[in-house]
Amino acid sequence: MCSSDLKYQSIWLMAEGVCVVSGLSYNGKEEDGSVDWTGCRNVKLRRLETATNFGHYIEAFNINTNGWVASYVYKRLKFLNNKNISQFATLAFLSVWHGWHPGYYLTFMNEFFVMKFEAEWNKMWERSTKVKLWRDHPSYNTLTSIIGWCYVHFFLAHCFMPFPLKSLSSILSAYSGVYFIHIFFFVGWPLWSQPLRAALDVQKPEQKNKKSD
Repeated sequence: MCSSDLKYQSIWLMAEGVCVVSGLSYNGKEEDGSVDWTGCRNVKLRRLETATNFGHYIEAFNINTNGWVASYVYKRLKFLNNKNISQFATLAFLSVWHGWHPGYYLTFMNEFFVMKFEAEWNKMWERSTKVKLWRDHPSYNTLTSIIGWCYVHFFLAHCFMPFPLKSLSSILSAYSGVYFIHIFFFVGWPLWSQPLRAALDVQKPEQKNKKSD
């Protein structure tokens, strides 16, 4: 995990602690009668540390900003009827919000490609006939969670690297040192996904519908 990530978490948790002690984070009561003190929470620490995909990470990190942007930017672009355009525009808004350093734009561009990859990966995984057989194995959930956790924490540093480096020269120097691996992995997905689809025996949507009929 990036050191800047840890700094954000530390500040948010300290701020949340102050809000809890002062009573500002009071958020009503749970169904069991216990008090909910999550009104000022900005990080779901357990979810963050056990994330098995980047969707989990985004869900658990900088909660208030993500919630605000989802409500006031992403959802208001619903009339475009295109999730990719809405997501790209939302991430562009976040980039401008942070400033004009190239690192901000590259970081959110990385997020766009990662989320697009995960959306397509999940569809492929659900349609795989081999995966359906693997799910019956008792170790399926454990193994996929471990692999997912390793995937997130390996690529997280690569994707978030431009944010603290900011300048293009520093970013290119850092990325060349790791051979631009995340770019080949995520941007190259349309190429290497084809042999993977064949290996996993992924059904096409129309084939799946015909079998269900």
